[in-house]
Amino acid sequence: MGDSSFSLDSDVFPLTSGDLHLWHGALDDPRFAALPSLLSRDEQVRAARYLDPLVGRRFAVGRGLLRLTLGHYLKLPPNSLIFEGGGQSKPRLNDPLGASNLEFNLSHSNGMILIGVAQGRQVGVDLEYIRPIDQPLKLAKRFFSPAEAAKLARIPESDQQVGFFRCWTYKEAYIKARGGGMSIPLDSFEVAFSPDETPCLLYCTDDNPQRWQLIAITTIPGYASAVVIERPLNKLTLRAI
Repeated sequence: MGDSSFSLDSDVFPLTSGDLHLWHGALDDPRFAALPSLLSRDEQVRAARYLDPLVGRRFAVGRGLLRLTLGHYLKLPPNSLIFEGGGQSKPRLNDPLGASNLEFNLSHSNGMILIGVAQGRQVGVDLEYIRPIDQPLKLAKRFFSPAEAAKLARIPESDQQVGFFRCWTYKEAYIKARGGGMSIPLDSFEVAFSPDETPCLLYCTDDNPQRWQLIAITTIPGYASAVVIERPLNKLTLRAI
């Protein structure tokens, strides 16, 4: 596993069609200190551009963990992987022949990372630290669909902050699964996010809601996290790195 002093749990392999594997970990874990050495030159340049050294280091560790994880599935050296996209577009493996059929996505927030890996199914993940925000309902009216904002308004005020992040992570994960970046307006689709609802895509102006499955990840304390994946999903496995 390269320079790392740890390995991924082997009992969840192999990854088959219809499976979803999720990996989460703390970016400041001392075990990951050597992972930035796995990055490409372009990734190292991106990490160095961050004004805050901590943010840059966490970015580098996150990319190293992504390389380590995908390298394990592909049985390839992590530093041999070539990515394309990134920035506002969804990162993908440079795989001209499509031999791996491996789909992945990652998200990190306040020192934690979530990586999703699937076989032949588009996947998006989002992770958000639940931090204090002023007037979550006002933000919802600005960014969410009218129906979502109205739904948040019906939630007790003491729970609106968590409700906001729950809705936000579903929406961000959906956008990332589609790979549309900022070209998909947040108010152009609607998700079910209330505690008494089954998470799902209720409406979208240019997509079939039945294509996607929405899942809340509730095992990372202090964070809201979600995954969106193309149906059908047969088995989900969540592991800490």
